Amino acid sequence: MIKLLIVDDEQIERDAMKAILQRSFPQLIIELAKNGKIAIEKSQVFKPDVMLMDIKMPGMSGLEAIERISEDSSNIKFIMVTAYDSYDYARSAIKLGVRDYLLKPSKLSEIKEIVGKVLNEIEIERSKMNQFTN
Repeated sequence: MIKLLIVDDEQIERDAMKAILQRSFPQLIIELAKNGKIAIEKSQVFKPDVMLMDIKMPGMSGLEAIERISEDSSNIKFIMVTAYDSYDYARSAIKLGVRDYLLKPSKLSEIKEIVGKVLNEIEIERSKMNQFTN
C-alpha cells in the first residue's frame, strides 16, 4: 500500500490525474489537495509516500510547500507537475530533491512511466528495510 497526494489548484487536473493513477496503479491510496497550505496539513495526517505537486498555485507555490513539508517529512518523494517549462523552476525543484517533473498537459505514457518509476523506488526501499529488520 502506497499513499499518494495530488496537489493542484485546478480541480479538473486533480480529478483527471486521480482517475489515471487509480486505473494504472490500483494499489495506490490517493488523496487530493487544492493548494500548498492544504498539502502541508494533509501531509501531516495522511503521511503520503509520494506527492504530485503543481508549481504555480495561488497563495503558496508548490516549491514553497515542498520546502515546508520536507522540514517534517524528508522521506516523501515529490514529482513536480507544471504547465511552465522553465529552467529556474526545474533547478529549484532539483535543489529541493524533487524526483521528477511532469509537464502539462502530460501524456498518459509519461504519467505512468514517471509515477511507476517512483513507486518502484519506494518498493525497493521497503524491501531493503524489510531485509534489514528481519
